[in-house]
Formats: sequence, C-alpha cells, structure tokens
Amino acid sequence: MKKKTDWQMLHLMALNQPKGFESGIVLILRGLKDYIDTYQMNYGSLVHNDGVLGDGVADIAKGIRTLLNGDVGRLDCNSLDKELVEILVKCGEEV
Repeated sequence: MKKKTDWQMLHLMALNQPKGFESGIVLILRGLKDYIDTYQMNYGSLVHNDGVLGDGVADIAKGIRTLLNGDVGRLDCNSLDKELVEILVKCGEEV
C-alpha cells in the first residue's frame, strides 16, 4: 500500500473533521453528492439528465468550484476540483 503524503493526510483530516472554512465547503459538497445519490436511488436515473434539476446541480458544483479560490484550510483543491469537474461533465457542462 502506498504511503499517504502529508498533504493527503491533511486533506483526509479536513474531510473527516472539517473546521473553519473547510466545514462549509465539505458540507455543501457532501450535500450535493447526497442529493445526486438520492435522486438516482429514488428515480433510477441520473439527476444530471433532468432538464431542470441537472442545471441546479451544475450551478451548485460551479459555486463550490468558485469557493476553492478562497480560504480552504487543509483541503486539497485539486482533489475537490476533479470531483466537481466529473459532476459538471455529467451535466453536459464544458469545463
């Protein structure tokens, strides 16, 4: 197993026990991912394909990406940005 670097450990700590600005970012991202998962469980399809709600998901993902330009504490912006880009691509957004 590959040993985690210091920044990876700090990122994981921030995800598991967020504080300060980390809390807001982590909670919004978790909420968005939970919404995406719940939609798929309830409707058997991806929210990304919903003509109205998919746009809302994309807007939230874009907003979180904007927050990554500010104080993020111990969070690794590159890791979070990759997750957000995946969401946006599924929504049909060009990134």
